[in-house]
Amino acid sequence: MEQFAEILLPLALPVNYTYRIPPGLRDIVKVGMRVIVPLGKRKLYTGLVKEIHQRKPKDFEVKDILDAEDASPIIASPQIEFWEWLAQYYLCSEGEVMNAALPGGLKLESEMVIQRNLAKEIIDSELNDAEFLIVEALEQQDRLSIKEIAEITCFANPLFTIKELLSKAYVVLEEELKGGYKPRQVRLVKAGSELNEEDVSAAFDGLGNAAKQRELLLGFFQYRNERGEVTAALLLKRCKASDGSLKSLESKGLLEIFYDDPFRHQHSEDPSASGLFPLNESQQKAFDDILNHWEQPVLLHGVTSSGKTEVYTHLMAEVLKQGRQVLYLVPEIALTTQLIQRLERFFGEDLLVYHSRYSDRERVETWLKLFRKDDKPALVIGARSSIFLPFQNLGLVIVDEEHENSYKQYEPAPRYHARDAALVLAQQQNAHVILGSATPAYESYFNARKGKYHLVEMKERYGAIALPEIRPINLRELRKRKQMRGYFAPELVEEIERQMKKGKQIILFQNRRGFSTFLQCDTCGHVMQCRNCDISLTYHKHRHQLRCHVCGYNTPPPRSCPACKSQQVRSLGFGTEKLEDELQLMFPDARIQRMDLDTTRKKKAYENILQSFEDGDTDILVGTQMVTKGLDFGNVGLVGIMNADSQIFFPDFRAHEKAFQMLAQVAGRAGRKGERGLVLIQSSSPDHEVIHDVIGNRYRSGYEREMQERLEYHYPPFYRLIRISLKHRKREVLEERAVLYGQELKALLGRRVYGPEYPLANRLRGMYQMEILLKLESKLSLKAVKQALLETSDAFQQKHKSSPLRIIFDVDPF
Repeated sequence: MEQFAEILLPLALPVNYTYRIPPGLRDIVKVGMRVIVPLGKRKLYTGLVKEIHQRKPKDFEVKDILDAEDASPIIASPQIEFWEWLAQYYLCSEGEVMNAALPGGLKLESEMVIQRNLAKEIIDSELNDAEFLIVEALEQQDRLSIKEIAEITCFANPLFTIKELLSKAYVVLEEELKGGYKPRQVRLVKAGSELNEEDVSAAFDGLGNAAKQRELLLGFFQYRNERGEVTAALLLKRCKASDGSLKSLESKGLLEIFYDDPFRHQHSEDPSASGLFPLNESQQKAFDDILNHWEQPVLLHGVTSSGKTEVYTHLMAEVLKQGRQVLYLVPEIALTTQLIQRLERFFGEDLLVYHSRYSDRERVETWLKLFRKDDKPALVIGARSSIFLPFQNLGLVIVDEEHENSYKQYEPAPRYHARDAALVLAQQQNAHVILGSATPAYESYFNARKGKYHLVEMKERYGAIALPEIRPINLRELRKRKQMRGYFAPELVEEIERQMKKGKQIILFQNRRGFSTFLQCDTCGHVMQCRNCDISLTYHKHRHQLRCHVCGYNTPPPRSCPACKSQQVRSLGFGTEKLEDELQLMFPDARIQRMDLDTTRKKKAYENILQSFEDGDTDILVGTQMVTKGLDFGNVGLVGIMNADSQIFFPDFRAHEKAFQMLAQVAGRAGRKGERGLVLIQSSSPDHEVIHDVIGNRYRSGYEREMQERLEYHYPPFYRLIRISLKHRKREVLEERAVLYGQELKALLGRRVYGPEYPLANRLRGMYQMEILLKLESKLSLKAVKQALLETSDAFQQKHKSSPLRIIFDVDPF
């Protein structure tokens, strides 16, 4: 009986396609394996086998799987189930989830380009006429495209012929040569044929005065494992020897160098790792409380520097002892640097790291290593994409700084929230969940108050260190009196000087990167805007460029106004780059570092900046929100918040919540050890209730106030939100269709539909956009609403096939 496979492709397809499994692959193809499949006439893709069955499709001609990419599966059924949930909940295709989940090295996509396999000798009797034509053509050319092969054979679709040539090994696919992951080999050393281990002294005597070779041979016996092997890198590092000395020992037959799978040869850089640090009374109480209640999700609400990480560490050790896996999610890649240093000493080779700053090869190797450790303990530290890793024995998920907006994926689909998805992942794998934060998301706190989560609180800093003193600075008054020094209040400048004299470090927070936020003509008021987006261009002095932070468009700053040709063009607003410049002028002897997206693009940039600050080689660290997220430095005496107003008065129903969280978090970087720290908040509204809540550490006050407003105006956690973005290159088409689409939704959902309206930026990346917001009661069936939305949207697109709108759903958008 014929066998078929449902294949996931990394594309936004409405359904998954079915392919025939040819007889030669029936014993090879398994669920969870990657296979090469054709799509259309000229495309090859790496697909993933979701299901194997005998149901032959009736509506279309079934194509064959061309080849298997793997010898064994690379994901298991728990991941496939999780992907299905993500696609259904966040209203996207399973292919889009697959595309987000798999590292690039596990995906291949290109035009099918064929090359001759030179290792295969041509045997005429094995080839039919069409096959011979293709092989003969490949003898004359390096490679052929599908179109060229079709012209040679006169076949409209020559895939069957190509598949036969693949099976006979006459051709290879270029993807296998150019793209995808190639397993890395590790260089190993073992005893050579001339090394008599019963008479080792003879080998040493034969080396004479070659001191380094003698040291390497001694090191080999000292560092080799139970298999009699040692990695060459470790041996050379420990013996401080050169590769030439090692090769000399190989030439004498005393040692042998060979290559093998790196996953078999992991070693701890610190084999003498010490035990866990003991918990203090407050931490122990929280630890015991969590263990007694973690049959349900736990919200750990601990003030900044209360020692939440130590509690996490002991919980992780408990789960790893059981042979299960742990996922430790952090919102910012910068946090992984400090965490790795702290946790590596405890967990050694059980520790894996996964985030976008790692190379594609490193991410693939982490993926495969975790999959192979399905029955062994493993601790994964990573950013939001870590939820896609192939866990099969997950025992604990920790979402640190769970309030952070960085856990939300906005573009492209799936537009998931890693915290919410992690809760579902843990439920599917019967794992425990800890959500931790000094400033929990109001929805999480609401769930804890309602009993959905168990609430554990840590109200004191570790070591009974006092929370920092927080003082507001009234910018409005200082500007009236013309007392500001650029963007610095005199009090802030004086405190910087005082803290530096005491040998303390300073963190300055400004949530804008670049030099100035926009360029404006004094004569006509024209603002330099992006040609693709309706937003102003940010000036970056270091690159001498105007850059769009949405689409990446950049251009040199104009010498005169493009609108009126006036020479009176000046930069307004300020970002981290300008702060760095002004600080260098005010404090010429200070060692200043900047930490934002521009300075951390390179792989090791985070580590270098943070290490420099931790080592005391940096006096002042200027940064964006990266510096607010859980960093732990012991010598920070002062934190300066340059402009609190930009957070508080942002047009977003969560603005006050986010402002409190950000201000409280960055304030928490001060005075974590030693004497009490100081935080200065510059604001034109120093009496605002949010600032007073931060000063008094009154989390609950802001929570209660916000809950009243959200209930009244129909916002979460009392209502669920779905944002629908409508996009088109022509404004007039967008406006006409958006109104019609909105009318259909209002007929379906009534007063729950708001819009369509233009957002703050009417055009992004060359597309005009309008938005519709759905506010849905919690008691309403979200699944039924989503199904009705999809059906309505499909019908609407069918009605307007010519120049259709792009309709994007974002579930839980804020």
